[in-house]
Amino acid sequence: MKKIPEVNQSIEDLFMLSASIRSKLLLTGIELKVFNQLLKPMSADVVAKAIGTHLRNMEGFLDGLTAIDLLQKKNWMYRNSPIAAFFIFKR
Repeated sequence: MKKIPEVNQSIEDLFMLSASIRSKLLLTGIELKVFNQLLKPMSADVVAKAIGTHLRNMEGFLDGLTAIDLLQKKNWMYRNSPIAAFFIFKR
């Protein structure tokens, strides 16, 4: 049986990295006005065309926003999550 190495590193650094990534995703979404586009379900292709970005990059970006619960994804369609709709996009 292989011995598990001893780790002298705190997992706190990983959480700090996660917070940094989350904030960058949020700020980029706001700057690109992604949340304005997703008041109703849309595909990544439609969002990419609306704001002038590359489709594959937009898919990854929208999936990132979905992973941090700012968007919801169903049948390849994205829309604002309730928290994004309430706190980020206000009319």
